[in-house]
Amino acid sequence: MKSLIMVGMLLLVMMVGPLSRLASAASVTLANGDRVTGDIVSLQEGKLLVQTAYAEKPLEFAWQDVALLESATALKVVLDSGEILQGKVSSDDAPGQVRIERPEMAAGKIPLETVTAINPPEKKPVRLKGSISLAGTYQTGNTDKSGLSFSLDGVRKDQSHRFTLGLLYNYAKEDDTISARSSFGRLKYDYFFTEHVYGYLNIEMLYDKFRDLNLRVVVGPGVGYQVWDEEKSALAFEAGVAYYNEDREQGEDDSYVTARLAALFRYAFSSGLEFSESFSYYPSLENLDVYTIRNEAALTAPAAFGWALQLKNILDYESEPSFAETKKTDSTWLLGLNYSF
Repeated sequence: MKSLIMVGMLLLVMMVGPLSRLASAASVTLANGDRVTGDIVSLQEGKLLVQTAYAEKPLEFAWQDVALLESATALKVVLDSGEILQGKVSSDDAPGQVRIERPEMAAGKIPLETVTAINPPEKKPVRLKGSISLAGTYQTGNTDKSGLSFSLDGVRKDQSHRFTLGLLYNYAKEDDTISARSSFGRLKYDYFFTEHVYGYLNIEMLYDKFRDLNLRVVVGPGVGYQVWDEEKSALAFEAGVAYYNEDREQGEDDSYVTARLAALFRYAFSSGLEFSESFSYYPSLENLDVYTIRNEAALTAPAAFGWALQLKNILDYESEPSFAETKKTDSTWLLGLNYSF
């Protein structure tokens, strides 16, 4: 008798399992009459994903091919007006329309063509990070020297967009004679097509009195691959083209089209020490022997109250300076305070 009871209970469990799954499943009917049951995963970019019991991965359907949609479980539905509705979905055998059952109000018919997303991923919050650096030197005696360096860096990023700003000013004087005066600015916009792949538009401007540069402007588009971007580390590679223009004070002005290859790296050690590097390479597409390189590397050690001590090196290399006596490589070392926000 006990064995019969056990067998009966086992059969009941085996029957209830599939029935409960069937009751909670959704169904999708296509315009050609095909019907698929399973769970609605999501609708993004015109593609409906349905997880079925017989397929390892979700099945993909074009949203325009869907005629009827039913779901016994609540779905988050986004309309083209931006309105977000959440509730059970039914079509009532009315092709091209759905009803969303919500306890707070009566269900109304909604055209499927107005639905732009179902169960969209949570949007990443806007991130705003930046830093201000200040370095100075002052010396008196046999030689009077003074110098000042100021830089500002900022990044704003959300789900699909990233804006990067960089400014640097460097000034030095020795025995009442200016020995260094330069300024650099960078503005870059990135649009993320996927989590890792993005397109960008970049503009850089450089003024350097002692390199005969009234203004160097480099502007152009390209693509990038974000290998990773985390709180403690980041790595990205970029490639594109750019218009390169130099306005010189004494030498001959020049302009041409270049390629742009770049890499960005950042890593924070467990001790709080952080290393960052930004590398850009601009070879002329008319003559590969003509190119410029800019590399910025920084080592930052935390101090207190958001302040840190920063050692920074900026290397500028120009394969063909405007004058023979002008050195090809400029290397600037800066030691100062850095404040992050």
